Parts: sequence; C-alpha cells; structure tokens
Amino acid sequence: MQVKDSLGNVVGSYLSASYDPFYHENSTTQAGSSPREFVFIRAFSRSFAVRFSSARLGALVDYTVSFASYDCTGPALLIPQPIAIGFTPVMPILPYAAVLNSTAYIGGTVVLPLSTAFSYLHFDGTSTVCTLYGGSGLTSQWVHVVATFDLSTLNLNPPLSVQ
Repeated sequence: MQVKDSLGNVVGSYLSASYDPFYHENSTTQAGSSPREFVFIRAFSRSFAVRFSSARLGALVDYTVSFASYDCTGPALLIPQPIAIGFTPVMPILPYAAVLNSTAYIGGTVVLPLSTAFSYLHFDGTSTVCTLYGGSGLTSQWVHVVATFDLSTLNLNPPLSVQ
C-alpha cells in the first residue's frame, strides 16, 4: 500500500508499526488517525518513516527534541520509548523521525547511555519554541538526531490517503 496526496502523488510506502519509537502514548486514537500509521519517505538525501494523518505529515502530538545546552543548540537528541513500560528501549533498524512543525528530526538507531539534557524544542501549536527542563535537567537514555529534513520541500497537497 502507498500513501498518496490529493493529486495522486506518491508520498511513500505505508507502514503500520506496533509503537512510535519517539513518542510515549497511552491512547490509540491520538493524532487524528491511528497513531501507529507511518509513511516511509524516500527523499534524495534521506529515507525515513514519519507518522501522518490525512491532513499532514507528522502526527498532532508534541514531540520533543532535546539538547545538552541551555538554549537548544548543539547536537540534538530524542528520547527512545520502550516497547512496553519498564523495558529497555530497543530501536528499530528502519530510521524514524519526530516531526516539529514541518521539520523531521531523524533519529539514529543506537541508544546512548544515561546523560542529562537541559533544554528542548517543542511545537506550541503555533511555532517551535525552546524551553528549559525544570530543576537540574532531564536525565535519560537518548538517541542522536542524525539529520533533519524539511517536509514542506515535498510540495504535497493534503488530504493524504492510503491506497
């Protein structure tokens, strides 16, 4: 199956996954469609999977992209989610991306040891903003962001559909 836009342009291959590696969710109805529906995008320089709804690429959830700095600069990090609560995160071999606004932050597949992040980017409904983690930061395991990709360069025309 393929995901296509309203003009019939192929966005990419449809994927159904058992979980989102970068977003912890308790509900299976978030994001306007199944939160575990992905499209595998093959761009000129990168290939990666992102969640989607009929209205857009990227789910309507608040992904966070973290940084060891206090001002959202330097190497970007994503928090890998365990397959089930209490298990150690295991990253899929296929590259997945967290989307903020129209930017896909493509995560690596290697989980890093515990370290602390002090700031994070998130989408506030209008724009992407930098926020400080409270107190002494957030200590977690991380996955490096290996690349970013501007999804608006694909020039897609919603709605998107699986065909």
